[in-house]
Amino acid sequence: MPSKLVVRLLILIVISSLTCKAESVSQQTPIILPEIVVTDSKLLPIPESWQYAKTNNFEILSNASSYKTKYIIKDLLEFTQAVSFVWPAIQPKNAQPPLLILCGAQNSYNQFYPEDSGPSTSGGISLSLHNKENSAIIIDVERPSLNIQNEDGAGEIEVDYAHQLHREYIHFLLSRIEPRPQPWLEEGLAQMLAALKYSDTLIEFGKLPEPNEVSVMQGIAMRNNQIQTLAGSDPATADTNSIPAVDPGPNEDKAFNAALNRRGLLPMEKMFSVDLKSEEALNTIGDTWSKQCWLFVHLCLYGENQKYQKAFFKFITRSEHEPINEKLFKECFNMSYKDMLMVFRGYIQWTSYKSIEMHPKDGKIPSVGNVTFRDATDAEVGRIKGEALRMSGHTEAAHLALVAPYIRGSMDPNLLSSIGLDELENGDTTRASKFLEKAVLTKTNRARAYLELGKLRLEAVETKPLEPNGKLSNSQLTYVLDPLFQGRSYLPVFAETYSLIAQAWTKASAKPSEANLRVVAQGLSLFPRNPELLYNTILLYSHYHPQNEVLKLCDYAIAISTTDTDKQSFVTLKTQLTTSH
Repeated sequence: MPSKLVVRLLILIVISSLTCKAESVSQQTPIILPEIVVTDSKLLPIPESWQYAKTNNFEILSNASSYKTKYIIKDLLEFTQAVSFVWPAIQPKNAQPPLLILCGAQNSYNQFYPEDSGPSTSGGISLSLHNKENSAIIIDVERPSLNIQNEDGAGEIEVDYAHQLHREYIHFLLSRIEPRPQPWLEEGLAQMLAALKYSDTLIEFGKLPEPNEVSVMQGIAMRNNQIQTLAGSDPATADTNSIPAVDPGPNEDKAFNAALNRRGLLPMEKMFSVDLKSEEALNTIGDTWSKQCWLFVHLCLYGENQKYQKAFFKFITRSEHEPINEKLFKECFNMSYKDMLMVFRGYIQWTSYKSIEMHPKDGKIPSVGNVTFRDATDAEVGRIKGEALRMSGHTEAAHLALVAPYIRGSMDPNLLSSIGLDELENGDTTRASKFLEKAVLTKTNRARAYLELGKLRLEAVETKPLEPNGKLSNSQLTYVLDPLFQGRSYLPVFAETYSLIAQAWTKASAKPSEANLRVVAQGLSLFPRNPELLYNTILLYSHYHPQNEVLKLCDYAIAISTTDTDKQSFVTLKTQLTTSH
């Protein structure tokens, strides 16, 4: 699959371990963490029983049964491995493993449903949550089916946990791409990749299930029906009047070619306008929108002898910078919205496509092995739940989940990081600073903790520079740079980290060495289009590099600016640098 034309992927550049040559600053006084008091109106959550495991792909918390948890995780790891063969370029290279929460007891899933959406009675049993550092995939494995109301009428639809987890994992991968694909494209790719067929010797990509396939649950129901019918037909073995009504079993959530066969299609403008927080995006089981997105992506990539593929790539590229409307669509596909809906209807009835088969080079895909689970610590439960609750908008519940283990005595570095970042979100920089200082001192692996602490330290020393010229002293400079340099050892790496390094050197009395300047250059090679990093790099370089080189960097920044505000700021900066020499 020509993925580079579908989404824009970044290439990870290895960062060398150059360090800043400046004086070290030791901790003069022990860090006294703030006291947290929980009042009667904010009852402290009691410790919960969860299972925990960590793999290269996920940090996992589960309160489902041990058997179901191991089965789901093994399948998911096999799927992630298959995806890495089909689409290696999409693998996250600058992201920490997402949190994976399997909810299987006491309606534990409902607490995570986004605050601004509210629980739904439709097809919502999984979530994909994100912020600039973290991601969480949450799935309700307690419910085998959902009662769905759609154009087909009300009815039970079987929940395919594997497909939903596969889909949410693809959403995680796509969410780490800049610019992030638009919702219709992301959902179409997620649905298509979630249906990947794989074994240890063969991967089939783009292949659709047979429309008349019967699900496992329906197969069991049919078998029970046959048994009861046979028993009821023999008076010697059963009383026909006492035979209970046969449960036909829930319907399967079919692929688009079966699900949309007798269903009305959404207008194209509606399909393109759905956002990730809408009802359609959060409730995709039995939903028309997700199936139609899958249909559109599948048709354009693999259908009708790939006659729409070139237009599709053009449409994606232009829609990154232009509003999607029928005029743009016509210019790319040479047809109207109505014409494309007619194409959709024909593709549903007679799905003509060519799927892809892939065989591993060594003949067999390596086994994923077994994942070992253990009882989760109080700190792990509080941190993972707190992070997920924060991402879903439940700020009060997130805070209580985080502080509960701390009040009970936990000093886990990653928990302290999460509490510090939570305090920062709440606007309390004093408390945030103390928690982050302790977390960094005890070697947390949270990259953002180091970044935010460096930012807080820079803000603190800027108000009291030690040098007569108003610049930062060597000790102040090191005080700021120390957490920033430490944080580069953890994922994700932030453009803002390098931007702060450049700012600190610009404000310092000391002159940076060539090695110090190369560190900032490395940041720019990782994030060549980040406007804040570009701006601060230009300011720093203007003091130590030839003017013609700095002005060329200004021209580059102006040329790649995506907003009028960014472009104007670089034009103004170039003017200032030109007139100051």
